Amino acid sequence: MGANQTLTLFFVCSTPHGVSAAQARRTAMKPLGQLIKEELAAQERSVSWFARKLNIDRSNVYRLFQKNSIDTLLLARICRVLGKNFFEILSGEFDRVHNSRQ
Repeated sequence: MGANQTLTLFFVCSTPHGVSAAQARRTAMKPLGQLIKEELAAQERSVSWFARKLNIDRSNVYRLFQKNSIDTLLLARICRVLGKNFFEILSGEFDRVHNSRQ
């Protein structure tokens, strides 16, 4: 994977056979930016703190919260700053979706 490649692991898969679109939406993983936002809140950290740790502007943090996919290098930095492995979460979601299609 190249240095500037973006991780887009989820929501590319179609709805599994026999599962309604409404059921798929209820079980679909939250967007990655939303997971990061929730983790930041769970740790009771501010957006300003997070922006300083990532060396980015606060406005970019708010944009990050809206994203479904994030550059892998940035995601690695986020994992380090928050002490949470989002790659593992994404991998688990990918496995869940993949296994439900078989």
